[in-house]
Amino acid sequence: RTNRANKAQKRQEATERQEVRNTISNYQQIQRLNARLGDEVGAEKERGRLEYLIQEEEADKSRMRHKQREK
Repeated sequence: RTNRANKAQKRQEATERQEVRNTISNYQQIQRLNARLGDEVGAEKERGRLEYLIQEEEADKSRMRHKQREK
């Protein structure tokens, strides 16, 4: 029975962490990693994923500006 309670608690905590994460930008998440682990130290896959997402956001903005100029 305790195991079920622990699982439920962990699930709730994970949901709360995800809600907090959803409120910050990818750039802010990289800053949090730097503050916690040090500049460019650790979490290589997560940093790579976040940097890719940042580049995609910038590319989308650039494409939108280009489309607006064509009109």
